[in-house]
Amino acid sequence: ECLYYRALYEPNFCIAINVKGMPATPTFMRGHLWGGEVAGPQPAKVMVIGKWPGAEDLRTNRNMVGDAGQLTMQMLEQAGVTYEEHSQWYITNLLKHPNLDPSGNRVVMDWLKNCNVLLEQELRIVRPDFILALGAEAAKALIDDDFKFDASAGQVFRRRVRLNLNGWPDDFKDIKIMACIHPAFVIRQNDKVSEFRSSIKRFAQLLRGEDFTLQKEEVDHRIITNERMLKELVDEIKIGRAHV
Repeated sequence: ECLYYRALYEPNFCIAINVKGMPATPTFMRGHLWGGEVAGPQPAKVMVIGKWPGAEDLRTNRNMVGDAGQLTMQMLEQAGVTYEEHSQWYITNLLKHPNLDPSGNRVVMDWLKNCNVLLEQELRIVRPDFILALGAEAAKALIDDDFKFDASAGQVFRRRVRLNLNGWPDDFKDIKIMACIHPAFVIRQNDKVSEFRSSIKRFAQLLRGEDFTLQKEEVDHRIITNERMLKELVDEIKIGRAHV
């Protein structure tokens, strides 16, 4: 338990990790409130979970400060989530250290198992009402190993977290989770921008308590005048927001 605490709160925490048979000692990146000091886990209404720290994150010792973070912030504010709101969200990653294998971009299962224990501890400390999972890796770790964006992006999932591991009271926290494609992927694939925008807009609706469900007799009538509008409608259909 002391090791978990150090990994989550101690500045410049390092631990040996095996990388293709060779030892590596990466520095762990602590989670923090988006607009606050880097201080480790603390209670927040919303938790944003990515894959691993990026190069700009490592340089500044803050999560979500690169282009992917700026894009996410921009889309949130377009969806009506103010800086004052999202600055109080807790942001972290599945892996607390950067990619240690420059020859690939996949999460190594042993690394994920090691950091999953830390993520569980974070969930118990932060106790969020909502989680935004960025990317397939985060979605699979939080929702289901078989999660696929084509079928499940934009849907609301629930996860029950046990808060007390040392006995009574046997308290639980129910958390609503939504996943979207990772903003770093959106930056590389410009044709995914409208899909990302639609997912973020849907998450903002979830935070406001809006009902996504359309009655069967309701029909979504729109006049499409250009290719961009058509693509946005297609993306909304994919995530289940529009019924046609």
